[in-house]
Amino acid sequence: MNINNLIISGKYKEALEEINSKKEKGEATNYFQEALVLYHLKEYEKAENIYEELYKNSQDSGDLINSLALVYKALNKTDKAFLFFQLAFEKGSNQSIYEILNMLFERKGICDYLNCKNSCCNNVILKGVAGKIIKDIFSFERLMANPNQNHGWQKVSENKKGEWIFACKHVDDKNVCKIYDSRPQICRDYPSGIFSLKPECSYYFELIENLPKFESKSTLAVVLDILEAFGYQKEKQKLESNLKQ
Repeated sequence: MNINNLIISGKYKEALEEINSKKEKGEATNYFQEALVLYHLKEYEKAENIYEELYKNSQDSGDLINSLALVYKALNKTDKAFLFFQLAFEKGSNQSIYEILNMLFERKGICDYLNCKNSCCNNVILKGVAGKIIKDIFSFERLMANPNQNHGWQKVSENKKGEWIFACKHVDDKNVCKIYDSRPQICRDYPSGIFSLKPECSYYFELIENLPKFESKSTLAVVLDILEAFGYQKEKQKLESNLKQ
């Protein structure tokens, strides 16, 4: 299996071994692939060094800039991350706008699972390791390559778009998680942002107190439009007010 397929399958340790093997043989390597693998292995500082070198030579790739911003975020270099997400969005990385919005908000509240009528553990649409919504067995098998995170999902139906809908087999009939202490990170992080929040969820989001600086007026305009479209009118007004100060 080549390096790209190993990455798509989520086999990051094997991918890194293959990259290092090519280096030892004096063969050319893809530095972007290496940095991506290091990021997923949480070796953020090594990934940062490679991405920064790549950025010096190419400042027009939205995907590269977004990847560098993700590393800065993982290293808690918040101001840098926010700046580079804006740069990435300007260079065509649509994913960056979601990261920008998520950095503006913080999750509040607790999970009221006993009174939840539509558990977030059921009727779930999942994205595969390549970021595409799962619609077939091949994509699902790739997702299952990381059993610690994904072994609990089982398909229950499909929607009109052909997207597979899942439920977690570790949730009992009272909406109680049977593996709560060892639940995967995807469950610990949910809801991870305003776009993943269901109307009936007991969690909610508020703007953070120390709002980061917008360097791009065009990106700010998009953010404000999104907040208005999703009904975050008060948050939009607060953001506008704080930025004028």
